[in-house]
Amino acid sequence: MSKDKSIQERAEFIMDNYPATRDHDIALYAKFMNIYYWVELSMIQVEKMMKAPSYASIIRERSRLQNNLKTCMASPEVQKRRHQEQEKYRDRYKVMHKRDV
Repeated sequence: MSKDKSIQERAEFIMDNYPATRDHDIALYAKFMNIYYWVELSMIQVEKMMKAPSYASIIRERSRLQNNLKTCMASPEVQKRRHQEQEKYRDRYKVMHKRDV
C-alpha cells in the first residue's frame, strides 16, 4: 500500500466516523494525530490551532522568504535535500506528461 493511499484511507476513516472533522482541517489533523500517532491535544489547543494560520500558509511563507527573497536560508544539507526532491518531482512530472503526448 502506498503512503498516500494509507493517508487517504485513514483520513476517510476519520471523516466517516467523526463528522465534525469534515468541516475543519485542523480538527481532522488533530484526530489523525490522536488516533495514529497517539498525540493528544486538548479542545482548547485545537480551538487555538483553528484560529492560527494554517500549516500550509506558514510553509508557503518560508518558501517565499528562502526562494524569492533569499533570506533566512536553510542549512546547506537541507537545501541539498530539497533540491534533490525537486529534481525527483520534475522527473516524475516529465514522465507523466510524456505519456499524455
